[in-house]
Amino acid sequence: MSDQTPPPSGEFTEGSVYRGLLVVLEVRWRHAHFDRHVIGQRYGIQPDADAQ
Repeated sequence: MSDQTPPPSGEFTEGSVYRGLLVVLEVRWRHAHFDRHVIGQRYGIQPDADAQ
């Protein structure tokens, strides 16, 4: 018998944390081109050649 009980709803579970990270990574990947442009403008860094 396992003494581990499922956490109450509202608490983070391992699965929900992973899903949240995947969503964040997907959004960041989709906006990577935009981020490079904004960061380059803000800090004076030249964007990558493939980002032009």
